[in-house]
Amino acid sequence: MIITDAIAPIETVALPEPYRRSMGAIPSEGWGSVLYIAESGRAWRLDFADARPKTHPTGLGLRREAEFEDFEPIDFAADRLVLEFDEDLHVFDVSTGRVRLRVSDKNGLGASCLTPDGRSLLRLNKDETQIWTFAEGPPPPRTTRLFHDGSGPLPGFGYEPHSARCVSRPGGGGFHVVVGHYGFAVAYSLHHGDAVLMLDGPSRIHQGFIFDPVTTIIGSRYPFVAVNEGYGCGLKLIDVETGDLRFCPDVVGIPASGLGYCRYIGAMPHGERDKALVRTIDGWLLWNLATDAVIPFCSLDWEPLHFGQGRLWAIREGDPASLRCYPLAV
Repeated sequence: MIITDAIAPIETVALPEPYRRSMGAIPSEGWGSVLYIAESGRAWRLDFADARPKTHPTGLGLRREAEFEDFEPIDFAADRLVLEFDEDLHVFDVSTGRVRLRVSDKNGLGASCLTPDGRSLLRLNKDETQIWTFAEGPPPPRTTRLFHDGSGPLPGFGYEPHSARCVSRPGGGGFHVVVGHYGFAVAYSLHHGDAVLMLDGPSRIHQGFIFDPVTTIIGSRYPFVAVNEGYGCGLKLIDVETGDLRFCPDVVGIPASGLGYCRYIGAMPHGERDKALVRTIDGWLLWNLATDAVIPFCSLDWEPLHFGQGRLWAIREGDPASLRCYPLAV
C-alpha cells in the first residue's frame, strides 16, 4: 500500500461540517470540484484548483434522514447538479439550491448528462434526444435526432441508452459525449453551433463489453471516459482522442476477491493524464497508464477526493471533520 496510517499527512484542513461518508462525494469533471453531504444534509463544495482546497457553502440541502440509496448523482458541472430521486431527475443551481428543472424518470430508461459548461442537459432516449438549455425561465426542451440519424449506423440489438458522460476538449469550443448502451458504447465529438449542437465527425463504436449496461463513471476527464461493465465485473477507459479502449488489469501476485459483479466501483483521474485511481471492493488501486501496471494504493478506510500535483486529499475513516493531505511520489 502507498497510503497507510504509517504515513503522516503533511497538512490537514478542517471541514465546516463533518463529511457523511455513507452519501459519498459527487465530483465534477476530473474531480476538480467535489460536493459532499454533511451529517446535517447540507451540501458543501470543495474546489481543488489551487494547491490548498477552498470550501464554499451551497444552497443545497437534502433530507437529513436520506440515505445513499435514496439519491443517484447523475452529473455535476459548473454550478449545476443533477440528482435522481423520487422517480424524477432534479436539476439544481448549486450555489442557491434552486430547482431549475424536474423531469420524470419513472421508467428509468434513457441516459442523461450535462454539457461540460453546465448550460444544457442532454436526455438521450431510444428514438430521440431532448436538450434543455437553461435560461432565467423554465426551459422547454428541444428535440433532436442528432445522435440517431446523424451519427451513422449503430448496433440494433441493445441500443437502449443507459448512461452518458461529457468531457471537455482542450482549447475550448467543443466536447465529447460517451453513451453507454447494453454491451457497447458510442463516443461522439461535438461543438456548439448557432444555438444547436453539431457533430464534428462520425461516431466511434466500442464493442466487446459484457452484454449488460455499460455505465459511464462520473468525474471522468479528457481524454478518458471511465466505464463500468457487467455491473462491476470490469472497468475500462475509452480514449476519446485516439479511440483506444483500455481494460484495467489485475494486480500481479495478489488475488482479488472472488466477486464478479460489484467488484469495480469507480475511478478517479490523476492531475496529469498518465495515472488513475480505481476503486474496487478490495480497496483503491493505482493504475499506471504508461506501463499498464496496477498496484494497491490504499484501503477503503480512506475516501480520496483529489489526486494530483504530488498530493492526495482524502477523508480518513473515524475523522470525518478533517480533509487530510498526503505527499505522493508516484
